Amino acid sequence: YEPFVEFGWPRWTYFATGLAEVGGGLALLWRRTRPIGGVVIAAVMAGAILTNAVNGDVGFIPVNLVLGATAGAAAWYWSGRSFARRSDG
Repeated sequence: YEPFVEFGWPRWTYFATGLAEVGGGLALLWRRTRPIGGVVIAAVMAGAILTNAVNGDVGFIPVNLVLGATAGAAAWYWSGRSFARRSDG
């Protein structure tokens, strides 16, 4: 949790972030909860981007952008509001 403290976050946010990441990942396992899981992971990545940008640690921002965009696109797709409709039949 040292990087969290170095960036000015309280120590408990390390555990909350880990819980959100694990919860979001687990939510991706079931069809009904996939959109929620994608949104949770995208939100965590948005927080990582903001934290890295504010603290000048820009090296990880491209990775955070790719992961966040992928999770957000997956959430959009699984919500049924995708650009290309898929048929489940």
